[in-house]
Amino acid sequence: MREQHISTQHYWESQQPIFDKIYSLPMEQYIKTLPDLSNAFTLKDRALRCIDERTAGGIHLAGSGILMKEEQLRKTLREAGVTSAWTHTECGAAKLYAQQNGLDIAKADDYARAFGENLEKNFGIKYNGHLDVAPNGLHIARVAYYDATGNFDYQNISGLPPGFIISRKFVEAEYALIELRVAISIACGDHGFGQLISPASPFVIIPIADNKNSALSLDILIKELESVTANNPLVVISGFTAPHIILPETSINISQYQ
Repeated sequence: MREQHISTQHYWESQQPIFDKIYSLPMEQYIKTLPDLSNAFTLKDRALRCIDERTAGGIHLAGSGILMKEEQLRKTLREAGVTSAWTHTECGAAKLYAQQNGLDIAKADDYARAFGENLEKNFGIKYNGHLDVAPNGLHIARVAYYDATGNFDYQNISGLPPGFIISRKFVEAEYALIELRVAISIACGDHGFGQLISPASPFVIIPIADNKNSALSLDILIKELESVTANNPLVVISGFTAPHIILPETSINISQYQ
């Protein structure tokens, strides 16, 4: 337990210089200080991953979609142009799935693997395997990126903290907010930073607006997020609009998902 405490404090303090800036500046101003911001909107692959900050890159759904209804998942896979999928160890969404279905939470990893295998069987999505995450046993996210571009990857540039990624581009607001609430509960719980997150050092939701889609403007994203932050002093919103760069078009094989 002592080792876990030291690790938690270490990750918290290592991120503090970035958060000193994020807390003092609106994100619209802060991102202007970051070099090569356009690189954060260039995905290296379109493989499906969890929203977990330890599984960055590609497209994101909680538990790689384990909480979604089949038709909803099929539509999302098609619209996002997903080419393959990963699941991962210590998946909070897989544990929630087990809880919701009266299953043994201790076997959450087994359910996650089985779900990944079924993605390949039912949708023709190649299952890449079950990732080990690091750090083991600890979420280190103090932010959630609420991404309306479908192309965001924080790890491609320096100056952005690790965070949960909600692929708002490809899901309706109602479902995106479910995923966001899961992320916040994890971050503020025993497997995240817990009581280190406070009104003085709040968890930050970072909506990222699509500069080409007025239906996903920053104002609209902030408005739909207000239900999450209402009466919650542990959470704040500070977002920005993606830079005016040419984002790649999604190329998909529609028959793959039918």
